[in-house]
Amino acid sequence: GMELSWVGYSRKNFLFPSAQLWPHVNFGEEMRYIEQHDFLDKRLRGHGHILGPVTGDHWFVFVADGSPVSSRFPSPIATP
Repeated sequence: GMELSWVGYSRKNFLFPSAQLWPHVNFGEEMRYIEQHDFLDKRLRGHGHILGPVTGDHWFVFVADGSPVSSRFPSPIATP
């Protein structure tokens, strides 16, 4: 079978956020949706970020890495 290894989701802020269907009315609701579903939260282990000023045009980004935790943070290479 196939395994999930990486997920990325991004979008620009909406001009009419209240006109969107839930959970897309705001980025916080989108993140809460993932966190409230154990199956998604455990498989995705990701983080949401806001790029740009929240008072102007900005971009929402969610990135999740499905690789084992030990491979996400390799040990530094020792130098002589």
